[in-house]
Amino acid sequence: MNDRHDKFVKRLFGSRAAVFRVAEWLNTAGYAVMIPPIVAAQAHENPADFYDEGDLFRKKKGGEWERVEVKGSGYDFTDNNSWPYSAMIVSNKTAVDRGSGKVVAYVILSANWEWVAIIKSDTREHWRVETIHAKNTDKYEDFYMCPADKVIFRQIKNGGSS
Repeated sequence: MNDRHDKFVKRLFGSRAAVFRVAEWLNTAGYAVMIPPIVAAQAHENPADFYDEGDLFRKKKGGEWERVEVKGSGYDFTDNNSWPYSAMIVSNKTAVDRGSGKVVAYVILSANWEWVAIIKSDTREHWRVETIHAKNTDKYEDFYMCPADKVIFRQIKNGGSS
């Protein structure tokens, strides 16, 4: 396998802990939660055949399943005053566009796993595209950015509420 593919697979499987932490929080808040399995393409296979269908899905009793995307952050934050920037990365533009209309929210887990930042998809009209150097791929990529004042912050240390 090639080095780039190996790094991608390592990041993919490494991100699961954050997904399970957010799933635990949502479940504690009264949601049923479903986490699809991870299936990574082999280096010689077509990656387009392996796009995931979402990090997790949540459902209130009697409701519909809603797709939630989860990202881990390298920052500790508690609210938009503790967030050091005027905007927060939603996700890679290509990934967001691919999931357009299917994702109800993007949940960013703080580095200390005690807080989440929730970016609801209905704030998309306020998002902008910014080209940023992605540390995980060492490439410049387009990302959607959400103004910090449109982000909802919740404590999840002791269960919290959604």
